[in-house]
Amino acid sequence: MCFEGTTNDRSKKKVFLVVLFIAIVLSYIFTSMILWTTESRFLTISRYSKVMRHREAIDGKSFAPDQYRFGSYYLVEYIFKHIPLRWYDVFNDIVAEGLDPTGWGEGTEKSVELFFPEEDRAVIIKEIESTIDRIIDSFSPNNLLLRNMLKAAIDSFGWQEYINDIEKTTMLIGKNIPGEFKVLIEKDSAESALVNGYVTFRFFFTATTLLLVFLLCAQFTDALTSLLGMSLFAALLPMVAQDFMQAETMLSATVFAGFLVALLKNKSYLLLLLLVLLGCTARTDQTLFAGVIYLLYKVPGAIKRRKWLSLLAGLSLVLIPLVATLLLSEVIYAGSEYYLDFIQLEYNLNHPWAWIYPPDISGHSFGLQSDDQEHRFLQKNLALGSAIHGYELPVCKTGRGQTPPAGIDIQRSIRCRRRKRSTLSFRLRQRQKRRRLMNDRKKFSSVPLLLIVATILSYIFTSMTVWSTDGKYLFLSRYLRINQHERVISGENFAPDQYRFGSYYLVEYFFKYIPIPWLDENTSEVSKMLLSTEYWTDEARGMVEAYFPLQERERIVSDLEMTINEAIDRIAGKSILLQNALKAMVSSLNWQTYITEPASTLLLLGENLPDDLRVAVDLTSEDNRTLNGHITARFFFNILTILLLYAFGRHFLTPAMSLFSVLLFQSIMPLTTMYFGWETFHASALFLAGLLLIIERRSFITLCMVILLGSTFRADHMVFLSLILFGFNYERYSGKSEKFLLYLKALATFAIPVVFTLLSSRLLYPQAKYSVDLVQLGYNLNYPWSWIFPLLFLSIPLIFYDSIGEEDFFRKTWFWIVPFVAMNFIVARPAEVRLLIPVLIYTIPIAVKGLSKFFPVDVSKA
Repeated sequence: MCFEGTTNDRSKKKVFLVVLFIAIVLSYIFTSMILWTTESRFLTISRYSKVMRHREAIDGKSFAPDQYRFGSYYLVEYIFKHIPLRWYDVFNDIVAEGLDPTGWGEGTEKSVELFFPEEDRAVIIKEIESTIDRIIDSFSPNNLLLRNMLKAAIDSFGWQEYINDIEKTTMLIGKNIPGEFKVLIEKDSAESALVNGYVTFRFFFTATTLLLVFLLCAQFTDALTSLLGMSLFAALLPMVAQDFMQAETMLSATVFAGFLVALLKNKSYLLLLLLVLLGCTARTDQTLFAGVIYLLYKVPGAIKRRKWLSLLAGLSLVLIPLVATLLLSEVIYAGSEYYLDFIQLEYNLNHPWAWIYPPDISGHSFGLQSDDQEHRFLQKNLALGSAIHGYELPVCKTGRGQTPPAGIDIQRSIRCRRRKRSTLSFRLRQRQKRRRLMNDRKKFSSVPLLLIVATILSYIFTSMTVWSTDGKYLFLSRYLRINQHERVISGENFAPDQYRFGSYYLVEYFFKYIPIPWLDENTSEVSKMLLSTEYWTDEARGMVEAYFPLQERERIVSDLEMTINEAIDRIAGKSILLQNALKAMVSSLNWQTYITEPASTLLLLGENLPDDLRVAVDLTSEDNRTLNGHITARFFFNILTILLLYAFGRHFLTPAMSLFSVLLFQSIMPLTTMYFGWETFHASALFLAGLLLIIERRSFITLCMVILLGSTFRADHMVFLSLILFGFNYERYSGKSEKFLLYLKALATFAIPVVFTLLSSRLLYPQAKYSVDLVQLGYNLNYPWSWIFPLLFLSIPLIFYDSIGEEDFFRKTWFWIVPFVAMNFIVARPAEVRLLIPVLIYTIPIAVKGLSKFFPVDVSKA
């Protein structure tokens, strides 16, 4: 049934509006996450690749099977790129600001100096000088005069200055960046509008898919449970970020979900046909199985009733994707070639992860099937149990079931009434005992289930960060993470990260020894490209040819030859001898082959990588074991956060709504990937532990220990637990001595993170300098996104103020949100959503309870 539990059309409209709002918010979060991570994975190259592939697809010159999935390209070309939605792309803003001469202020130079100190630059200069000497010596081993001339010519470039002066280097890059890359950085260019169109396209179809998933669930259950199902789907969506999140993914999902909803609602065959035709422009392979589902669902009954038209309709829905594939591959785009082998059986047989995901996903179906059978079985047994154990008030009988006659002895009547009360009391006690036993069994069985859900959700989110955040900027992200870890352990990192050493020491002495494998397909692929000659098979070369065609490479060679000749003429001046020597040296390097033959270029690059960068590229190195430890720690603390959030929600919500709050939280967490944000879950788990200790009035010593441990992750978050402790207990105590004791407790919990920060900055790590200015008020006042996110989080208490008043804990403690947001606005950059996660954790139960009021179901604490 659809919208079970709703009473009228007006109630259904309210439910639909709430679901629409949630779908739009979750779609915005997911779309933003893809923009910040996947779209920025290879700097501006990701954007360039998308624009190039779009143009090739529109011209009908792309490779198969992408060319056959033309629907998304045409929708973006003629609709979505003309929709002026602005998307917050922080990394593109950073690149644009860095290449802008007016973007280099004192704060930027200070940050560069801390991230890339002078001693590191000196080491790089020495390594480059040594490499240049080796090349010159190999070119002219016996001609001392020519060697000196070449070295003098190269030194005349003044290249050392470009490494020492980062600002000058970036200005030079910005001035000479190729036009096709420069337009991708400019916000008002046609190419940026095209990229923006893809983002808008993904946002629209993600929101549509979420709505359709809700409607699909609503065919079987009530609206509130359907909302839970939609949130679960949103929490699982980060799985698709493993690759570059192809545009057709959400279009195909929309079509498939829409087809299932239309089928269950018995909509017309024409609507199903239109959905199948639209699906064929996205993915014919997936649309084919929509027709198969129609056959399995409709045809058996149609054959029994001899409705042959229904059978023909089902067959047509299966045949249309097959015919569409033949037309696209053999007629319309006959020239498109597959960049990979069509049959991938051998690859999948030898790839362990190709065995893990399919059984895991298909196992859900069997699990749900068995659950459904068990559910029907329980219904029958519960009905039987109700019939057996149900009773009316017992009637005392005598003889063979006869009621005592009038005028019976009074003593006998009293004994009969006592027996009635005794029997009723015994049965009530037995019923209460059975109910307690069933509740204990439910609690016992729900713990493993919750742990499984938490593990799966954590694994998905952690994997997404591995594929995107940790794989961003090629291997630069890995290198920076490894380098930062070593600097923190040695006490040489910048502030305030050096003061948040807790996660680093946990990884160094514990988590890096846990051998959990993490799939990182893109990083593994690039590592093999650089380090393994065996990787470059005919299939791998064909893939490069498809993405980087020979004509494009030859054009780049021609442009570089002109640039080199101009540079040599400018350096050598009128000296014909020096001109010829430089041209001969450059020509002898045979550099053209390194562009026309990408395999040789990448292998040579991998062979000559500096050692500290090579260990980041080599996934089997000891340094990557450290990085793997950070990923495992993230996974563990995510699980812990989910479990603690569920426990926190159970103080105010039913088990189902507590689970919904967990799913909603996990669906919002992709916002934290805007920056690298590794410590987000570490601090979140400790903050939640503090909330639980306060609300359950546990040991004050335990609370102090949690705050101290949390201060090693984020002392600025832990300090606000003192305000929550004070507000929650203030009305509880009336005596002066009790109030004084509360003041001392609040002061102690406030002092722990403050004293810890002072000790870290003044005693433990006095040399640590801030990478940016401590006070960020001026930046935030002029940056629009620093206003948007704080206002959104502050609006939650205002929107759900009724729910706050209903719960004693929130009524007494909500005030801490205001100084918390104000602090982040003054000394941080609240455009980084990860900084506001404590507010999200605290207000999730309020929001869930407030949203659930639109549904006619009681969600109060069970």
